[in-house]
Amino acid sequence: MVNPVIVDSDDEVVFVDTANSIPNTNNNDDDEKYYYAKRSNRDNVIGAWQPCELQGKIENIDDPNASSYIVKFIRYPQKKNVLEYELAGRHWPRGTELTFGTRVVARRCLERLPYRIDKSGEKIFLLYSKNSDFYAGVIAGFDDSRVLVFFDDGIVQLVEHKDIRRVIGNDRWYHAHWNAKLYFDWYFANERLEAQPKVQQMIKVELNGNCEAMAKVLQVDEMLAQIHFEEENRFEWIYLGSPRIFAVCRELIKQKRLDGFISYKTYKACLSANDDVVMFDFVETEDKSNEKPTENEIVPITSPKFDVIRTVNHDCDYRCVSLADKIKLKEYGGINLDQYGAFLRPLLTGWTRHGSDKKFYRAPCGSCFHSLSEIDKVLFQTDSKLRIDCFDLSKDCAIVKQGANSKVEDKYDISRGIEPIPTVVCGEMSLEDKSFNYIKGYKYDYIDDLKNNLGRTGCNCTDNCRDKLKCSCWQLTIQRMLNYPSEDIDYKDHTKVGYKYMRLREIVYTGIVECGSNCACCANKCVNRVSQNGMQHKLEVFKTENKGWGVRAITDIPEAMFICNYTGDVLEDSAADKRSTKYQFKLPKFDDFDSDDSGSEEDEPESKRQRDECYDVIQPFINYFPPTMQNGNANQFPEPEHSKSRSKSYVVDALYNGNISRFINHSCDPNLFVQSIYVDEDKRFPWLGFFSSEPIKAGQELTIDYRYELTDGEGIKCQCGSGGKCRKRLT
Repeated sequence: MVNPVIVDSDDEVVFVDTANSIPNTNNNDDDEKYYYAKRSNRDNVIGAWQPCELQGKIENIDDPNASSYIVKFIRYPQKKNVLEYELAGRHWPRGTELTFGTRVVARRCLERLPYRIDKSGEKIFLLYSKNSDFYAGVIAGFDDSRVLVFFDDGIVQLVEHKDIRRVIGNDRWYHAHWNAKLYFDWYFANERLEAQPKVQQMIKVELNGNCEAMAKVLQVDEMLAQIHFEEENRFEWIYLGSPRIFAVCRELIKQKRLDGFISYKTYKACLSANDDVVMFDFVETEDKSNEKPTENEIVPITSPKFDVIRTVNHDCDYRCVSLADKIKLKEYGGINLDQYGAFLRPLLTGWTRHGSDKKFYRAPCGSCFHSLSEIDKVLFQTDSKLRIDCFDLSKDCAIVKQGANSKVEDKYDISRGIEPIPTVVCGEMSLEDKSFNYIKGYKYDYIDDLKNNLGRTGCNCTDNCRDKLKCSCWQLTIQRMLNYPSEDIDYKDHTKVGYKYMRLREIVYTGIVECGSNCACCANKCVNRVSQNGMQHKLEVFKTENKGWGVRAITDIPEAMFICNYTGDVLEDSAADKRSTKYQFKLPKFDDFDSDDSGSEEDEPESKRQRDECYDVIQPFINYFPPTMQNGNANQFPEPEHSKSRSKSYVVDALYNGNISRFINHSCDPNLFVQSIYVDEDKRFPWLGFFSSEPIKAGQELTIDYRYELTDGEGIKCQCGSGGKCRKRLT
């Protein structure tokens, strides 16, 4: 390895230069007989690549670079088609083939994996591995005879040349696991910076979110050091350039090499202890809303309602919607769009909706958009005040300027002005029925021990959280889903978890973490704040024939749209038993993968690993960035502790405080489903959001399956009228 070059007076951290490759080594064809392929497609598994035989190649005529291979696994009676980036060669690669960023699989040393020593003196490894197994990673450096490999699961080791196989479809780190990809992007774009600790020296290293955990350096091996966290009795090898090392992190901050990955709180924590001063350059965005374009750029036209601009063969920018958007603002003498249904808002600001079988939108500038992805992109490019949930391309969803029964003057607004969209009552409601306090969220008057235990540090997104890989709040949702202890749920693509274009098509059983008040994203435009925006479609409370009051849609509502939250008083189960159960909704109890009890060390399982149906190991990942810094680390929530249970359960009661959801009736064949959503910081109390499970036509009643517990005897007869799907009784 080339000697480090000291670049300043700080003797803790130095910049280093490394060779670009290692010398050629003679291949030994007898060493390995098999190829190695990625067997599991589950996104929560970073398992070993399995030995296999090559059976054939499938050419892709349309894209030669997307060819696949047929492989037969040696250890399992299974064949599989794998892509080039999921298959590694049999032989040692030539030294010139192993350059920075090369995608490889490599064996690693079990004794250099993280472990802890328990009270009995037994060594417990924190990650599962075997010396003979190959794991995916990238080439990150070289010494004279070994290669520095960054593995996808966060392990960093120096590996012998003979223990490396090159991935056939080498696209560098493009297909690396999302646990590491963002760090790889950053690492290969920056100069190497490494700490220079001495043996027996105490250094500060991030551990479990604590950026100043003390660790003793036991030994140094070129670019790596073995450290011991004495308080936890944990041992691990760490790369000396890791941002988890306090001195490295501090120097990177001073060099402004972590911009975009770090919040101001982290700057303060890293620098204040050493009296360092960092100057921040705040760049104010130039306000171009009043800037007049040149004649060569646009051609002004006039609309009967307001001025718009139309361009020819252009990329949309702020000028395409700036004039149209002003109609929303009262200071420009416009209307308040919030009082209209979401799908009407584009039509009132210069957009038009066209087509019969295939719908599309035309923007105020004249550009046409045929997909939600195109609309989402242009809304971001133009900094429009409209969100993507204001647009729908369903051919069966009719959007009319005046929905049925849309006049409010002669009807009672049950929200008393709290909801921007009036929530009207059709018919005469008795004093008893309307004698409740309308609220938009939970009331915690009966909870004395509110906690801040969600673990949401706040994202730093500037793209309205459109990239799930970078938003730390999205990653909380994804990681909880991936840790769900059930083989019935298998998300092969983590981008499918949760909202897509502010719609939800499938329940996320472990809950959705929305962005919160400590996030840097724009609250009015963030696509990960759905339930917090409140009701977006006009609803009406009406008198049913045999079920009392119910709720129906005034306009068409497509599938997967947010309807409303269930609100009320949060009560402990024991307190709720003393009230009428008429308006109670039990909060989900996440005992199997969450606990508020700290528990004792003896109660904790020694190994937190589980095996899935493919015998791959679902194991924790190690963060390359400290969790308080990076947008997208894997381990934001604590690992599941399945042996623990929570004694208390909670109920939301809408008897005295609630909203329109208290009038939504039960059905054995409902058109709504319930999703738990983390908005408040206490993870015991997720919000309950109602979403449409199918297209709902104007005038159709909204229903939910309340899943009442059956009691002894005849119970209460069900009146849902869902035909053969009706269970005939409520309780």
